[in-house]
Amino acid sequence: MTNPIIEISKLNYKYDESTENVLSDINLRIKEKSWTAIVGQNGSGKSTLTKLLNGILQTDSGTIKIDNIKLTNETIWDIRSKMGIVFQNPDNQFVGATVEDDVAFGLENQSVPQSEMKSKVMDALDKVQMTDFANRDPQSLSGGQKQRVAIAGIIALEPKIIILDEATSMLDPSGRYEIIDIIKKLKDELDLTVLSITHDVEEVTVADDVLVLSKGKILKQDKPENIFTDEKLLKQAGLELPFVQKVQQRLISRGINISNDWMNEERLVNEIWKYHLNK
Repeated sequence: MTNPIIEISKLNYKYDESTENVLSDINLRIKEKSWTAIVGQNGSGKSTLTKLLNGILQTDSGTIKIDNIKLTNETIWDIRSKMGIVFQNPDNQFVGATVEDDVAFGLENQSVPQSEMKSKVMDALDKVQMTDFANRDPQSLSGGQKQRVAIAGIIALEPKIIILDEATSMLDPSGRYEIIDIIKKLKDELDLTVLSITHDVEEVTVADDVLVLSKGKILKQDKPENIFTDEKLLKQAGLELPFVQKVQQRLISRGINISNDWMNEERLVNEIWKYHLNK
């Protein structure tokens, strides 16, 4: 069995004494090298949870362990070195005059020798297919290109965990697919653990696991196919079916004889072809 890289036990958090808990009795285990999508409506506690993981916020009670290290004031920098966060708006992460300078920024903060820095920067840019833009001003790039640079700046630091905090929400569908595809490849190539906070149900379908939050509590943690076939859960959490499943159910309702099992886009296309060939 794969070891958990993130363990949370009996976590509670509220912004101040006068408010209700933003997160209540959170118990969670995230497997190493897995992709977990965190979903829920606005105010469910998704972003707060990631800020607690990174030590930006401190828990009121409960424990957080990252890679077998308990998060405390003494270990916070060790914890932060193990994870990187890609935010919704990449412009908020840029500090360099050029793409190359920006990716190098985190390495400079870690006092990486200049002789190593150049190769690390170019290797990171190559992994996100942005080497040709090394000398460009980050602000001159498209939204998808900016997110690639933000990702490069993180993987240059060689973290074990990447958190995508609505990282594709400002992109068009083509840009979203490109970023998701890059993260999938990097996850496998670099043995990363990925946490993605998202409202995009299409992004959720690539995950190994889905964590459903509602009003600060975990409703369910399970595989995507078990989440999106649980009608009661979907209604309770305010979630919609992914596009592929909507098409699948619409075809079945119109008498098209295809499987009702959970399927991805490729399998749905194959099912439709089989139906037509057998008519």
